[in-house]
Amino acid sequence: MFSKSLVTKLGCVLAVIGASLAPTAAQANTGSSEKTLIDWDKVAEKWVGPRSGTSDFKNTINVEGGGQVNFDFLLGNNITFLKQNNVFTPTINSFLNGSKLDNDKSLHIQIDPAIRSGLTVPASAAFGQEYAGALNMATNFSGFGGALNGVSFVLHDIDISGTGSSVSWQDRVILRGFLGNKVVNTIFSRPQGSGLPNNISQINSNTIDGIRSVDNNNGGSGDVLVSFAGAIDRFELIFTEGSLTTQLNPSNHGIGIGDIKYTSVAKSVPEPTAVIGLFALGAFGVSSLRRRKQQVVEE
Repeated sequence: MFSKSLVTKLGCVLAVIGASLAPTAAQANTGSSEKTLIDWDKVAEKWVGPRSGTSDFKNTINVEGGGQVNFDFLLGNNITFLKQNNVFTPTINSFLNGSKLDNDKSLHIQIDPAIRSGLTVPASAAFGQEYAGALNMATNFSGFGGALNGVSFVLHDIDISGTGSSVSWQDRVILRGFLGNKVVNTIFSRPQGSGLPNNISQINSNTIDGIRSVDNNNGGSGDVLVSFAGAIDRFELIFTEGSLTTQLNPSNHGIGIGDIKYTSVAKSVPEPTAVIGLFALGAFGVSSLRRRKQQVVEE
């Protein structure tokens, strides 16, 4: 049996813990300034690209200060990785980095689809699946102590080749953020400002298409800023063929992915209901013992 004094102390401790946690339940973030998660220039020498015939290529980046970004590049049927300067992509170079200088590299992905997929992915679809005619860059964060707030990056070179009945390829990018099993809305915008460039069309909540041909090797008109409506612990980027492609066997095409940034780690904190329950339990224990003491005195 517990002594009355021990139970009283325990009740007080629970009540104090519950009260102290209550004000911090909404304070899940640590810091708010933008930080660099991956600077492609700094990791270029350590990057190892896929080999010929690879359909599932993995790479992990160790982040300065702790934590890892884990990439799993999943190729479905009827699609292959392509080379750039005799190196298989995904690779890090300055070929598709918009209007940035050559010393500001991006992750270059060049695909060669064999079908016109016109793929769309419902928000309810499971994370990390393979899709015919598509590359899925399934990305997760580990070792940070929580999900990440403010994750963002710029996509380069979102466009199309051809018009009307003669379209040899069309960039389509599908992006979905996740927090556990919950989908976090994706936000597409101009890197500097709101809305989208006029050569890019948003097909649904997680999908954009290139709809005009532009010189994105040396310009930023095909740039799109990707961000998310809340903290995420993973995201997937699916690169495939848009529905306007008329060529039965589309030509190869590529995109660039700029430096990945974030603002803070979303610390795990007790749910408000759990805090209230803890406080109530402690308060109940204290009040019960007080009533028992009062009864003893009255007797």
